[in-house]
Amino acid sequence: MTSVDQRVDTALRELGRRSAACTVVTIGRGDGIAHRTMGYAQLFGWTSVDLPEPEGEATFANLQSRMPGRVGVLHIETRASDWAVLSAIDLQAARPAIIRVRREGLGEANLHRAVRHLQRLGYAIEWFYDELVAVSAAEHGSPGETAVPSSAAGQGNAGGDPRAAVYVISYNAPEQFRLWLDSAVAAAPGLLNAGPRFLLDNSTDPATHGAYDELAAAHGFTVLRNGNLGITGGRAWCARHFDALADVDALYWFEDDMLLAPPGQARCRNGFATHVGDLHAVLPAIARREGLDFLKLSFTEVFGDHHLNWAWYHLDPDTRAAGFPGGTFRTAVSHTSVEADVSYLVGNVHFSNWPMYLTRQGNRRMFLDDPGSEPTEGACMARAFRLQLAGELRGGVLLASPVNHCRRHNYAQEDRREH
Repeated sequence: MTSVDQRVDTALRELGRRSAACTVVTIGRGDGIAHRTMGYAQLFGWTSVDLPEPEGEATFANLQSRMPGRVGVLHIETRASDWAVLSAIDLQAARPAIIRVRREGLGEANLHRAVRHLQRLGYAIEWFYDELVAVSAAEHGSPGETAVPSSAAGQGNAGGDPRAAVYVISYNAPEQFRLWLDSAVAAAPGLLNAGPRFLLDNSTDPATHGAYDELAAAHGFTVLRNGNLGITGGRAWCARHFDALADVDALYWFEDDMLLAPPGQARCRNGFATHVGDLHAVLPAIARREGLDFLKLSFTEVFGDHHLNWAWYHLDPDTRAAGFPGGTFRTAVSHTSVEADVSYLVGNVHFSNWPMYLTRQGNRRMFLDDPGSEPTEGACMARAFRLQLAGELRGGVLLASPVNHCRRHNYAQEDRREH
């Protein structure tokens, strides 16, 4: 059970302990998110009232009069009018202890409006899978100050995400891995307090093993060694390793020369911030809200940026023509939004070996569904683009650039392997 699961469960159980005569009101669908409260309703003997979705101005105007006196849990799940219903109810009169609304029903335009509205009325906000869950401070806890889970509030929160694994790949340079660790400590300590953490040591020099092992032990990393698998080859191996893990939903992928920028750094060449506070909480919150398979951490990369879709260089002529009918290969933007003061873009974002947050589903689609694919970065770009074109992969990128490419401890270029 995640921390958000636990907080929502605690709120419902606290309501059952305090309110024996509780009414559960569902407006709209009774077979959707309302089912998630059903077990608690049966456990505590709560009464259920189902109201049809309002249609027309008259029914919206009469909505308040149809509400029972004291509401324990309010579900709103209509076809397209969740915000209209939420704003039409006098919540101070109805005083629901818990409000559950399907985020998709609110829509992008009204999601933050709903959050602000509920927070002004003294509700704490939780992002629970595909729901916005509002918990009255009078019933449980104190009002929230942010529209992300409370574990993500503020700057410098070192609490990690136990549902995410961290993978870092390194080669023959323990001091370079030390630089990456130091950057994470300074800029994103939550990554070092996440779920399982792994160092894929591709080194061919056994003399480096002792230093790697010492650094890994100091920061809770398990060292994985399988010879020099190469960069993308190592990534594909880690994909299979991750898929076999239990109790994790996503992974973070880093190469050891992709350092995290601490606070106070200058903006990137595209004008974006180079530090993101509480990165470990913001990324999964965005991925859950948008249903993303992968989320790139940095808009600006060393050889380019996300104004363009680099997959263009690796596509066959037919796919290129279908995917870029205008003849240019600009990134197609579906929409932009913001999470905890961090803006992001959703669209046909190119897949690459730069750091990203990759869900279990995205990992499988990219690396396991077609195990015979050539393990090169270009082939991964092309595969991701074809999946995006078919509607089978969904990607995004932060409108920020918190990753700084910095290799201070070099190895011979002839030693570099792709796979």
